Amino acid sequence: MHQSTRYLSAGLLIALLSTVTIDAGGIGAPIAASSTTDRPVPETAFAQSPPTSYWAPVGPPRAAMLCIHGLGLHRGTYGQFATAMANRNIAVFALDLRGFGTWYQQGQPKLDFDGSMKDVRQVLLSIRARYPKLPIFLLGESMGGAVALRAAVENPELVAGLISSVPSNDRFGGLGDDLHVPLRILGGGFRERFDVGTHVIQYATEKADLRDLWKNDPRGRNQFSPAELMVFQGFMKKNFDMASQVKELPVLVIQGAKDKLVRPSGTWDVWDHLNTPNFDIALSSTGEHLIFEYGQFSVDDLNYVSGWLDKRITKEVDDSAQLAMTKPPEEVPQKVVQTKEGDVIPASVASATSHGADKLSISYWIELMRDGKRFRCNNKTSFRSGDEIRLHVRANVDGYAYILLKAGTSGKHAVLFPDEQTGRYNRIAALRDMALPTKSWLRFDNTPGQERVSIVFSRKPIEPKPQDPALLTAFVSPDRSGAKDLVPTRMELTWGDPNPVIIPASIQNNSSLAVASGQALEANLVKVSYANPDGVLSVDVALDHK
Repeated sequence: MHQSTRYLSAGLLIALLSTVTIDAGGIGAPIAASSTTDRPVPETAFAQSPPTSYWAPVGPPRAAMLCIHGLGLHRGTYGQFATAMANRNIAVFALDLRGFGTWYQQGQPKLDFDGSMKDVRQVLLSIRARYPKLPIFLLGESMGGAVALRAAVENPELVAGLISSVPSNDRFGGLGDDLHVPLRILGGGFRERFDVGTHVIQYATEKADLRDLWKNDPRGRNQFSPAELMVFQGFMKKNFDMASQVKELPVLVIQGAKDKLVRPSGTWDVWDHLNTPNFDIALSSTGEHLIFEYGQFSVDDLNYVSGWLDKRITKEVDDSAQLAMTKPPEEVPQKVVQTKEGDVIPASVASATSHGADKLSISYWIELMRDGKRFRCNNKTSFRSGDEIRLHVRANVDGYAYILLKAGTSGKHAVLFPDEQTGRYNRIAALRDMALPTKSWLRFDNTPGQERVSIVFSRKPIEPKPQDPALLTAFVSPDRSGAKDLVPTRMELTWGDPNPVIIPASIQNNSSLAVASGQALEANLVKVSYANPDGVLSVDVALDHK
C-alpha cells in the first residue's frame, strides 16, 4: 500500500467519498408557482444603475432581502420566489450582475465581478436608506451564491444573514472538459463566444419545459468566450477563502438532492470552511441545480427558508430591544452584529440551551453504507468488511465533539475527528443532528475483530487523548442484551431497537436519514447523560466486525 494512504488502524480507515451526504431540514417536491394563496406582486424598477428590481411586501415589512442570480440568468428569474417572500412581508430586491440581463441586452457583455461587487454594495446601501431599521439578508444561487458569500464578507455592517445555494465550483464532469475550452481557444481564440448555456442547462435540469424556458429566455445569456469562462472560474475558486472569513454571520447553505451540475461534496467543502458558529446546511430532497430561480422551489423549501429567516429576524428584534434597555437611545446601533463565538447564543438554539442544564447529555446513531444502500443502526449491529459508517451526534447544549480510536485490531490509538482529512469544524449546536466525520466515512477493512471508538463531548474546546484516565466513560458493547454495557455512577444509558432501518431510496443518494420522512427518528438511538453539566462526556462505542 502506498505510503500516502492513511490507516487509522488495521480495522478502520478513512474513505473519502466523491459525494458527501448533507443533513437537511426537510425540504421537498418542486412546484411551478410559489403558492395558490399568494397575492400577485408586481416586479418594479428600483434603480436605473445597477439594474435592480423590487417586489413590495403586501403588509408591514419585517425584513429585506437581496437576491443574486446564477450564470447566464438575470434578476427576473427570482420573480416567483420574490412574490412568495413578499407575501410573507419580506421586501425583496434583485439586481443584474455585470455582463448579464440588462447589461448584456444593452451591449455590455463583459463579466466584471469587481464592478458587480460595488453594485451589490450600492444596492445594499440603497436598501438600508429605504428600510433603516430592518435586517437585510443576502440570497444567491450557484454563481450568485458565491457572489452573495463575498458580498457578506465585504459588507458585514449591512448584512444580517446569508443564504447561499450551491456556491461550489466542483462540478460533475468538469465544465471546462465538457465544453472543450482548449479546442475552442485553438479554433477561435480567447474572445470568440460559443454556446455554453446549452451544456450547463443539460446538466442543471432534466425537465424539458425548464430547459426550453431557460434556453429561450430573452433576458438570459448563453454565449461566453474562453476568456470569460476563465474569469468566471477564477472568481469561483475564491469560495473557500471567502467562506473562511465568515466568522459571526448566520449562514444557511443549500444543496439540491438531484443536482447533476454541482457535486454535493463541493457544497459541503464550502460549508466546512465557514468559521461562524451560527450555521445551517440543508438539502432540498427533490431540488435540481436551481431551487429558487424560475420558481423551482417547493412548498417545503419555502417553509424551511421562511422559518430560518423568522428565527434570525426575531433574533435581530430581541437584540435591539435588549440594547435599548441597557443603553441610551442615541447609542443604539441600527443593526446589531453578533459578537464572537461564545459571547452570544445563536437564535436557533437559544431556547434549547437551558434545557437539561443540570446535566450533560448526548445521543448518537450510526449511518451505515452497505452494498450501495444506507441504513440507520447502532453498534448492536454486526459490521462487515467494506462497510462504511458515520456517527450522528446530538447534544442538549452547544459544545464540541471529538471521535477517538480507542482500540483497534492493531491496538493503535488516534484522534479521528477533527482532522484535516476528516473535517475541521467540530462545533455542535444544541439539539441539532450532526454527522461525524464531516468530510469522510470510516471503513472496515478485511481484518475481523472488535473496533472501539470514543465519542467525546464538551461545552468548551479540549484536547482529548485516546487513553485519558481522567475521563469518566460509558462503555456500550455490541451485545444486544445490554448486559455488557458499563455505565459509571452519575451516568445514564439507554438504547433503542438495534435492527437496522433502511433509508428510503428517494433520498438515500444525497441525504442523511435524520430527515427521512416517515422514519422513527428515535429508532437505534443511544442516549447517554452525565450528571455534571460542566464535565466532559465520553462514550466508548464497541463495533463488532465479523
